[in-house]
Amino acid sequence: MDEKKFYSLTVLFLALFFVTAGFAQTAQSVKKNPTVYPYGGEADSVRFESPMEKIPFVYKKADFRFARLNHANFRYARFIANTDFRYAEFQGRADFWGAEFESAADFRFAQFDSPADFDRAVINAKFYIGSRQGQQFDFTRTIFSPSAKLVLCEFAELTIQNEKIKHLALLDTLSYNLKRLIIDNLKGQSFKSDSKAHFELDYLFARATMYQSAGDKYTRNRWYQVWNWPRAMISSGYHLTMGLGYRPFRLVWWILGIIILFAAWYFVGMRDQVSDYILAGEKNQDKVPHNLDLFINCLYFSASLFFTFRLKKEILKSFERKQRWIIISEYLIGFLAYIAFLTLAKSGSIVHNLRSLFVG
Repeated sequence: MDEKKFYSLTVLFLALFFVTAGFAQTAQSVKKNPTVYPYGGEADSVRFESPMEKIPFVYKKADFRFARLNHANFRYARFIANTDFRYAEFQGRADFWGAEFESAADFRFAQFDSPADFDRAVINAKFYIGSRQGQQFDFTRTIFSPSAKLVLCEFAELTIQNEKIKHLALLDTLSYNLKRLIIDNLKGQSFKSDSKAHFELDYLFARATMYQSAGDKYTRNRWYQVWNWPRAMISSGYHLTMGLGYRPFRLVWWILGIIILFAAWYFVGMRDQVSDYILAGEKNQDKVPHNLDLFINCLYFSASLFFTFRLKKEILKSFERKQRWIIISEYLIGFLAYIAFLTLAKSGSIVHNLRSLFVG
């Protein structure tokens, strides 16, 4: 073999070697960082700057019902559409560290060998949890968006701050008694000796059952069931004005609105009479008072009348019959608001504590 052929074969051999090594390296890279994740999904490396970090995956459709997962690694995964993990078995560690749930996620009746890791996970929509055997979740470092709801469908044990209890909700179609059992289980298992958490959980239960009757069966209220209207109207008014007794200071905003409304009524229909009554006996009175001064007089008259516990006879004598009806109406509304503020506040609220302090 001459020298030229030898060099040609050597170059050809080296070229084949490097090409083969390149294919092997590419195959190894694909094996370590597959474009299709073992659970399904598409790669999304936008959020990482270093190519050495693991590529997260975007799940446009995630259906894991009845799946058995030995090591569920969903770290930094993004779930765009609804995610279904119902009846899934997590036989190893369920890692949802930094995952983002943009739509509803359903973990009802899923089984966990160890508490799932939702550290730094972001929940933006409804998140369904619970099973008859009970589930354990740690949401202390989970990020809840303002619209997020942690929907309790069955028993669950939660590790969560009191400030996040506002994100809890009960599945609407559950029976009254089952909702009661879920709340009692949370009190006994997750929030022992935490009176503040118990108060918030009672408020959650009251909101979830404000239109329900006690029983083991869920019955949906129909619009044509007129016999349910009075109770529904009372419950709605109680909720809007005092938060079913758990947010009694909501009534303050209604009181301010009523005072301003009656003040405007007095200003339109009886401003001069109100000013004459307030300024009676004053020596230095303006002959033509400004409208702003007249409205201030009406506002003062409305506020003092609303918070009056004993209506003076001088007030009734200073006004005509039709005007007296308006005055008495505001007086009665104020008296009822005072009674409601003291008697309808639930045990544990600030108003209830103040009442116990001064009344006993």
